[in-house]
Amino acid sequence: FKLDNVRIKGVLRTYQQPWQDLPKTSIKSMKLAPNPANDGVKLTLESGITVTKSYIVNVIDSYGNTARTTTMRVAANSTSSLDMNISTLKAGLYLVNIYDGSTLATQQRLVVE
Repeated sequence: FKLDNVRIKGVLRTYQQPWQDLPKTSIKSMKLAPNPANDGVKLTLESGITVTKSYIVNVIDSYGNTARTTTMRVAANSTSSLDMNISTLKAGLYLVNIYDGSTLATQQRLVVE
């Protein structure tokens, strides 16, 4: 799987492996489990900064459309989790994008069965 171009709110960015080559941000790690999933998935973020922050979570389908949007608050230097209901999403490949303000902080693939 190779994703050459990612369009995010009108901005075109090119990454050879977008889930690995993103700029350094306030997120130390991101996990999605289970993956693949069909009803629900748990998103876990680990913060690497000394202040509490809110992040925007977007689930993007293979056409670039936003399928889900929510916010997630992560306490300073800690790990926080969010349970997401994905039961109404069609089977396919999705990107889960985490935004730190207007910056794409991290991204991971999600397979919905």
